[in-house]
Amino acid sequence: MKKVCVISIFILLVGMLFAQTDISNITLMPVKNVFDNIPFKPFGTRTTNVQILNLTVPESNSYVFIIEGWWFIGISDVKTKYTEIKIQGPGFFVKKTLPLVKSTFYLSLEPQLLILPKTAEKIEVLGIEVEIFDVVKVKLPFKTVKLSVQNIREPGIFPAHFLENELSLTNEIKKDEDVYLVVSAGEMPTGGYSLKIESVERYENKIVVTATLKAPPKGAFTTQVLTYPTQIIKLSGIAPGYYKVILRLKTIKDGDVTLQSFETELKYH
Repeated sequence: MKKVCVISIFILLVGMLFAQTDISNITLMPVKNVFDNIPFKPFGTRTTNVQILNLTVPESNSYVFIIEGWWFIGISDVKTKYTEIKIQGPGFFVKKTLPLVKSTFYLSLEPQLLILPKTAEKIEVLGIEVEIFDVVKVKLPFKTVKLSVQNIREPGIFPAHFLENELSLTNEIKKDEDVYLVVSAGEMPTGGYSLKIESVERYENKIVVTATLKAPPKGAFTTQVLTYPTQIIKLSGIAPGYYKVILRLKTIKDGDVTLQSFETELKYH
């Protein structure tokens, strides 16, 4: 365990040394597997999986990860000896080739140190796409509250504050006021819809709310009036600053699942 800590500190120092936003200086290098006692975050399926260890220093300009993975090939005669890692961000796309190690039933990607600028948004390796936010995010304390708010016809997420016994939508909130987020699924043709907040997570200046909208079962009795499924959440533990607020809305209807994303801004000062 002591050896793991020493290696981790070394990697953090390397990350700070290479802290820059020039995409030509993305660092990718193999490291020895001395991370058995530290949990990696898995992404993928039962046949192909990528594991990522986040070693990012918040004050740095770079993300620092250890990335490894495997592909179950069974008894098939797979000739592939390489995989590609793809890194994307606003205005850039970087692709590098990595070797795979073959064992009896697997092709494995040996642990790699990956240092990249914080403008990066996505990583793809072994055919698995991972959003950077899903690696570095932290849960943000919140609670769902019952307050009256105007009907909102469009789906989205809307910052609000509570003044003089009234909840008002606004993108600017003073730091001595509580921050509320109104999550709207938009206008629905009938009753019977349910909206649930699954999680609220933050990293740096991004706040991401994940919610699920369930439509009434086919043939169910519902009120034949327009409805506006809405949830209001009260946030805790955010510091003053400028935030990008994102809603990831999953809709389940007649067995079909659709995903939508909505964004707004919050100035908390």
